Amino acid sequence: MLDVRTAKEFNGGTIANAKNIDWNNREAFESYINKLDKKQPIYLFCLSGGRSKKAAEYLAEQGFSVFELQGGYLKYQNEQKNVFKSTTDTKEGLTKANFQDLIKSNPKVLVDFTADWCAPCKLMRPYLDEIDRDNENGIKVVFIDADKNKKLLHLLDVSGIPRLQLFKNGKLVWDHTGGIERDELLQAIQDH
Repeated sequence: MLDVRTAKEFNGGTIANAKNIDWNNREAFESYINKLDKKQPIYLFCLSGGRSKKAAEYLAEQGFSVFELQGGYLKYQNEQKNVFKSTTDTKEGLTKANFQDLIKSNPKVLVDFTADWCAPCKLMRPYLDEIDRDNENGIKVVFIDADKNKKLLHLLDVSGIPRLQLFKNGKLVWDHTGGIERDELLQAIQDH
Protein backbone atom coordinates (compact mmCIF):
# COMPACT_ATOMS: atom_id res chain seq x y z
CA MET A 1 0.00 0.00 0.00
CA LEU A 2 1.57 3.28 -1.14
CA ASP A 3 0.66 6.65 0.37
CA VAL A 4 1.73 9.13 -2.33
CA ARG A 5 1.21 12.23 -0.15
CA THR A 6 3.98 14.40 1.26
CA ALA A 7 5.99 13.24 4.28
CA LYS A 8 4.32 15.96 6.37
CA GLU A 9 0.87 14.64 5.46
CA PHE A 10 1.98 11.04 6.02
CA ASN A 11 3.36 11.91 9.47
CA GLY A 12 0.01 13.46 10.36
CA GLY A 13 -1.70 10.08 9.96
CA THR A 14 -2.05 7.32 7.38
CA ILE A 15 -3.53 3.89 6.74
CA ALA A 16 -1.87 1.15 8.77
CA ASN A 17 1.16 -0.44 7.04
CA ALA A 18 1.25 2.12 4.21
CA LYS A 19 4.64 3.11 2.74
CA ASN A 20 5.15 6.81 2.00
CA ILE A 21 6.47 7.68 -1.47
CA ASP A 22 5.74 11.33 -2.34
CA TRP A 23 4.36 11.61 -5.89
CA ASN A 24 5.52 15.25 -6.04
CA ASN A 25 9.14 14.10 -5.57
CA ARG A 26 9.26 12.39 -8.94
CA GLU A 27 12.92 11.38 -8.82
CA ALA A 28 12.52 9.53 -5.51
CA PHE A 29 9.15 8.12 -6.61
CA GLU A 30 10.56 6.70 -9.85
CA SER A 31 13.64 5.35 -8.07
CA TYR A 32 11.45 3.48 -5.59
CA ILE A 33 9.07 2.18 -8.27
CA ASN A 34 11.96 0.83 -10.36
CA LYS A 35 12.78 -1.57 -7.50
CA LEU A 36 9.28 -3.09 -7.39
CA ASP A 37 8.15 -6.36 -8.96
CA LYS A 38 5.72 -5.63 -11.80
CA LYS A 39 4.00 -8.95 -11.12
CA GLN A 40 2.79 -7.65 -7.74
CA PRO A 41 -0.26 -5.33 -7.70
CA ILE A 42 0.16 -1.84 -6.28
CA TYR A 43 -2.47 -0.26 -4.05
CA LEU A 44 -2.18 3.49 -3.60
CA PHE A 45 -3.87 6.61 -2.28
CA CYS A 46 -3.40 10.31 -1.57
CA LEU A 47 -5.60 12.71 0.39
CA SER A 48 -8.54 13.02 -2.01
CA GLY A 49 -7.54 11.30 -5.24
CA GLY A 50 -5.82 13.86 -7.47
CA ARG A 51 -2.21 12.80 -6.98
CA SER A 52 -2.97 9.09 -6.71
CA LYS A 53 -4.87 9.23 -10.01
CA LYS A 54 -1.79 10.66 -11.75
CA ALA A 55 0.48 8.18 -9.98
CA ALA A 56 -1.84 5.30 -10.95
CA GLU A 57 -1.77 6.38 -14.61
CA TYR A 58 2.02 6.56 -14.53
CA LEU A 59 2.34 3.15 -12.86
CA ALA A 60 -0.06 1.56 -15.36
CA GLU A 61 2.07 2.99 -18.20
CA GLN A 62 5.08 1.32 -16.56
CA GLY A 63 3.31 -2.06 -16.66
CA PHE A 64 2.04 -2.34 -13.08
CA SER A 65 -1.38 -3.58 -12.05
CA VAL A 66 -2.72 -0.66 -10.01
CA PHE A 67 -5.61 -0.29 -7.59
CA GLU A 68 -6.44 3.18 -6.33
CA LEU A 69 -8.35 3.95 -3.13
CA GLN A 70 -11.24 6.00 -4.54
CA GLY A 71 -11.78 9.24 -2.62
CA GLY A 72 -8.38 8.90 -0.97
CA TYR A 73 -7.42 9.12 2.67
CA LEU A 74 -10.11 11.71 3.45
CA LYS A 75 -12.91 9.36 2.41
CA TYR A 76 -11.21 6.41 4.08
CA GLN A 77 -10.82 8.40 7.29
CA ASN A 78 -14.44 9.56 7.15
CA GLU A 79 -15.51 5.92 6.91
CA GLN A 80 -13.49 5.31 10.13
CA LYS A 81 -11.39 2.47 8.84
CA ASN A 82 -8.11 1.32 10.40
CA VAL A 83 -6.31 4.68 10.50
CA PHE A 84 -2.88 5.17 12.04
CA LYS A 85 -2.91 8.44 13.98
CA SER A 86 0.23 10.44 14.51
CA THR A 87 1.45 10.69 18.08
CA THR A 88 3.38 13.88 17.32
CA ASP A 89 0.53 16.08 16.09
CA THR A 90 -1.89 16.85 18.90
CA LYS A 91 -3.39 20.00 17.37
CA GLU A 92 -7.08 19.51 16.78
CA GLY A 93 -7.69 22.49 14.48
CA LEU A 94 -11.06 24.20 14.33
CA THR A 95 -13.97 22.73 16.22
CA LYS A 96 -17.47 22.45 14.78
CA ALA A 97 -18.48 25.33 17.09
CA ASN A 98 -15.63 27.46 15.65
CA PHE A 99 -16.86 26.59 12.16
CA GLN A 100 -20.45 27.56 13.04
CA ASP A 101 -19.16 30.91 14.34
CA LEU A 102 -17.21 31.45 11.10
CA ILE A 103 -20.17 30.79 8.82
CA LYS A 104 -22.33 33.16 10.88
CA SER A 105 -19.66 35.90 11.05
CA ASN A 106 -20.98 37.61 7.91
CA PRO A 107 -24.29 37.46 6.00
CA LYS A 108 -22.47 35.74 3.09
CA VAL A 109 -19.51 33.44 3.74
CA LEU A 110 -17.66 31.38 1.14
CA VAL A 111 -15.65 28.58 2.75
CA ASP A 112 -12.70 27.12 0.84
CA PHE A 113 -11.36 23.81 2.16
CA THR A 114 -7.83 23.84 0.78
CA ALA A 115 -4.25 22.59 1.21
CA ASP A 116 -0.79 23.90 0.35
CA TRP A 117 -0.03 20.94 -1.93
CA CYS A 118 -3.37 21.06 -3.83
CA ALA A 119 -2.77 22.24 -7.42
CA PRO A 120 -6.39 23.26 -8.19
CA CYS A 121 -6.51 25.10 -4.85
CA LYS A 122 -3.45 27.13 -5.85
CA LEU A 123 -5.01 27.99 -9.22
CA MET A 124 -8.20 29.21 -7.56
CA ARG A 125 -6.56 31.22 -4.77
CA PRO A 126 -6.03 34.49 -6.71
CA TYR A 127 -9.69 34.89 -7.64
CA LEU A 128 -10.86 33.74 -4.21
CA ASP A 129 -8.66 36.48 -2.73
CA GLU A 130 -10.16 38.91 -5.26
CA ILE A 131 -13.70 37.93 -4.19
CA ASP A 132 -12.71 38.41 -0.54
CA ARG A 133 -11.31 41.90 -1.23
CA ASP A 134 -14.35 43.02 -3.26
CA ASN A 135 -16.39 45.00 -0.72
CA GLU A 136 -19.36 45.35 -3.09
CA ASN A 137 -20.23 41.64 -3.14
CA GLY A 138 -20.50 41.41 0.65
CA ILE A 139 -18.78 38.02 0.71
CA LYS A 140 -16.27 36.97 3.33
CA VAL A 141 -13.98 34.16 2.13
CA VAL A 142 -12.69 31.77 4.79
CA PHE A 143 -9.80 29.43 3.97
CA ILE A 144 -9.64 26.19 5.97
CA ASP A 145 -6.48 24.12 5.67
CA ALA A 146 -7.46 20.46 5.25
CA ASP A 147 -4.21 19.21 6.78
CA LYS A 148 -4.61 21.30 9.93
CA ASN A 149 -8.33 20.59 10.37
CA LYS A 150 -8.73 16.86 9.74
CA LYS A 151 -11.21 16.36 12.56
CA LEU A 152 -13.42 19.17 11.27
CA LEU A 153 -13.34 17.76 7.74
CA HIS A 154 -14.40 14.41 9.15
CA LEU A 155 -17.26 15.98 11.13
CA LEU A 156 -18.45 17.91 8.05
CA ASP A 157 -18.04 14.89 5.74
CA VAL A 158 -15.61 16.74 3.47
CA SER A 159 -14.01 13.96 1.45
CA GLY A 160 -12.36 15.92 -1.35
CA ILE A 161 -10.63 19.22 -1.95
CA PRO A 162 -10.86 21.87 -3.14
CA ARG A 163 -14.32 22.11 -1.63
CA LEU A 164 -16.25 25.36 -1.72
CA GLN A 165 -19.35 26.02 0.35
CA LEU A 166 -21.41 29.22 0.23
CA PHE A 167 -23.40 30.13 3.33
CA LYS A 168 -26.08 32.81 3.60
CA ASN A 169 -26.99 33.79 7.14
CA GLY A 170 -25.35 30.59 8.40
CA LYS A 171 -27.23 28.28 6.00
CA LEU A 172 -25.54 26.28 3.25
CA VAL A 173 -26.88 27.41 -0.15
CA TRP A 174 -24.21 26.05 -2.53
CA ASP A 175 -21.62 23.27 -2.34
CA HIS A 176 -18.96 22.35 -4.91
CA THR A 177 -16.10 19.85 -4.84
CA GLY A 178 -13.20 20.18 -7.29
CA GLY A 179 -11.61 22.98 -9.24
CA ILE A 180 -13.86 25.67 -10.69
CA GLU A 181 -13.18 28.50 -13.12
CA ARG A 182 -13.51 32.10 -11.92
CA ASP A 183 -16.54 32.96 -14.09
CA GLU A 184 -18.37 29.76 -13.12
CA LEU A 185 -17.75 30.51 -9.43
CA LEU A 186 -18.95 34.11 -9.78
CA GLN A 187 -22.10 32.86 -11.54
CA ALA A 188 -22.78 30.36 -8.76
CA ILE A 189 -22.38 33.12 -6.17
CA GLN A 190 -24.70 35.42 -8.11
CA ASP A 191 -27.32 32.65 -8.47
CA HIS A 192 -27.40 32.19 -4.73
